[in-house]
Amino acid sequence: MSKRSYNDGKPALDLVEEAAHELRHTPARLWVAYYAGTVPFVLGLLYFWSDMSYGALAERHCAALALGLTGLFVWMKCWQTVFVSGIRDRLAGQTPPPWTVRRAGRVALVQAVVQPAKLLLLPLALATGLVFPWALAFYESISVMGNGVEPVALRGLLRRAARQAGLWPGQNFTLTLILSLLGGILWLNSMIAVAILPALLKLLLGVETVFTQSGRAAMFNTTFFATTAALAGLALDPLVKMIYTLRSFYGEARRDGVDLLAELGLVRRRAGLLAAMMLGLTLWHPLTTAADFAPAAVVAPVAADAEPPPAATPAELEQALKTTLSEDKYTWRLPRESVPETSARAGWFHAFFQSLGQTLWNWAHAIFEWLRDLHRWFNKLFKHDQPEPDEPVKKGAAWLAGLRVMAYVLIFLALGALALLLWRYGRQAWTQRALVTAETLPAPPDLTDENVTASQLPEDEWLRLARELAAKGDWRLALRALYLATLAHLASRDLVSIARFKSNRDYQLEVARRARAKPELRQAFEENVAMFDCAWYGLYAVSGEGFRQFQANLERIRAC
Repeated sequence: MSKRSYNDGKPALDLVEEAAHELRHTPARLWVAYYAGTVPFVLGLLYFWSDMSYGALAERHCAALALGLTGLFVWMKCWQTVFVSGIRDRLAGQTPPPWTVRRAGRVALVQAVVQPAKLLLLPLALATGLVFPWALAFYESISVMGNGVEPVALRGLLRRAARQAGLWPGQNFTLTLILSLLGGILWLNSMIAVAILPALLKLLLGVETVFTQSGRAAMFNTTFFATTAALAGLALDPLVKMIYTLRSFYGEARRDGVDLLAELGLVRRRAGLLAAMMLGLTLWHPLTTAADFAPAAVVAPVAADAEPPPAATPAELEQALKTTLSEDKYTWRLPRESVPETSARAGWFHAFFQSLGQTLWNWAHAIFEWLRDLHRWFNKLFKHDQPEPDEPVKKGAAWLAGLRVMAYVLIFLALGALALLLWRYGRQAWTQRALVTAETLPAPPDLTDENVTASQLPEDEWLRLARELAAKGDWRLALRALYLATLAHLASRDLVSIARFKSNRDYQLEVARRARAKPELRQAFEENVAMFDCAWYGLYAVSGEGFRQFQANLERIRAC
């Protein structure tokens, strides 16, 4: 990363282009994960929107639909975390960690606690204008960093996301403008497509739809605008996720250098692939295969003497008509039902639980009806005619009864095997432990070498090295380790940028320019620079008292 990219980030257009390129190479499994979480929420939101806008039974459905929509929102955010986590691992060239039950629970906890506030705070941030880019970057960084690999530390996660959101503000503001422009264009295109498609179907194929029958009323309503906005969001949101995943990746790479490690891993993989291709070309021999021929399907003859089904009675037709018209899809044209006075006096708390209980009862009834239909289908599959009293028993009746019993036994055995498999898989996923990969620890740098820079070790490692040298009595090298720790700390706060060609005077001027509002920090750093120059380049002998004074100035710098 160049010096300008390090301080200001990549240009916004370059980042958008890179995000589009990475989206084209995203594996299909990540796309499936994204849309498996997003599409159900979008469909649920559109159904909730239309039912609350035009439904005659909106008061009855509001509580249950709102609760279901909340669950779908958390479901969507969890699967979007799977999407961005896979992209982050792919960018870093790392093997994705296994998805265990514990990791999925951590992801669900973080997303359920943090993300719902996005629905309220993002519109408020958009109203203020300048705060919106930071808020958008904050919540997208939560999705990237809250991947559940490590135990949940909510305060630390929020601090990391806030620090990442505040990184490169100019780039973030430009990205927000570009994404807003793209969103507006996609929304306009989706409105044009949805408005023209029914007319094209009628013009070219003669297909009459409810949109062509309703005329302009089908277009100029809130459901039309909500649907087209949802289509535009489904097209734009993956690009937003990719852009802020790249921002998070490059932001964390300033500390751990993961982008350089990913490039080195790519070079190694390409070298291995080239060697495998050369070996394959050497050992390749043409192979011939024979075509498979499938036997022709046999069409069963239709019985000519089949009896037509019995005609329904008028009472059955009337009952079927009432049942059909009582469904929700036919009640939207009815007037909105008024809330009874008894329900209004009971309060919203009682109404919520009453609606929730009715919804759960309807779900249980639907499951019971499905099981009963399955039982009827099974009985119909193995149905045999009962013999008349004066008719001899057919030879195949006993065999068919035994086959039915055998089918029941096989179904129960299959369900038991499936339950055992799921239990063993869940137990294995729960007890799975991540493999610990051995890493080679880098050798400590030689402090007597003039080419040593503060970026070779983090601040904590420099402080540990300084304490070890001070314990041995080597005060001169301990003082240089403390000085390098000071530079590493200032670099982590973007007060200096580490470079091999810079002198101590350059660092001093850079701190004076960037920390103009912190005079105590500038004074403490100037004292440490003067002490280090006298000890390292002059004849000043470092003592324990001088080392402690230098350490005290470092604590003052860290406290500012």
